[in-house]
Amino acid sequence: MINLPEFYGDKIYYPRRILPKAYILQFILWEVFFNFVIAFALTKVFDITWAYAVLKVYALLFAYGLLKPLISWPFELIYLNLFTRKYLASEMRHYLKVFFYSIKSR
Repeated sequence: MINLPEFYGDKIYYPRRILPKAYILQFILWEVFFNFVIAFALTKVFDITWAYAVLKVYALLFAYGLLKPLISWPFELIYLNLFTRKYLASEMRHYLKVFFYSIKSR
């Protein structure tokens, strides 16, 4: 079996270590900051005069942002299992063959 860290060292991308941090940063940046800016802009552009209109629009955007990943998660998991893993495995095999061919030809 080929051990990739022997060839590439610490330069290998490990998505399982990085993804949780990326999701937290995306959540803070999008759900907290940008949704508040969008809610404020919507209330000013459309001149909404409800009591606490910015907070109500922000709550709707926040709820949508939380529910969207929960609804799309099973479909993304099916896509990952059916298509992406096989594609990535075939790409890795191809590039490793090219890599070993270039080593043998030297």
